[in-house]
Amino acid sequence: MSATGDRQGGATLIETLVLMSVVALIGTIAFPNLDAAVSRSLFEQARAGVKADLRMARAQALRTGRPVTLTAADNAAGYGWTEGPRRALLAGLRLKIVPETVRFLPDGSTTGGVVSLADERRRSTFLVDAAGGVSQVAP
Repeated sequence: MSATGDRQGGATLIETLVLMSVVALIGTIAFPNLDAAVSRSLFEQARAGVKADLRMARAQALRTGRPVTLTAADNAAGYGWTEGPRRALLAGLRLKIVPETVRFLPDGSTTGGVVSLADERRRSTFLVDAAGGVSQVAP
């Protein structure tokens, strides 16, 4: 207040500190959830990419009339296939193929196998059957 009793506009130090405390509290609650949502979204994008690439490898074998072999690469941090691109996975993601390769044959059939994509919190597993189908058996 001024000497005449009029109050001047503006925030006091206490009001500013309270506001900063509330903003900090909201930030500590919101950002961990945001990080989990981004991580989940990145995993889902990688999962969709692996599934699409399994189908693409089969299509390439049908189109070219030559077998296409899918293998894990770079110590499970990526994968690739015969005469196809190599894909690097995002940090923390690992790809496992059982047996070590899945071979797509020119008639559309495969040697079959299980392809698993995982990080420290999630796992998604695809079954590649002998007829050439790809199905997700675990989210």
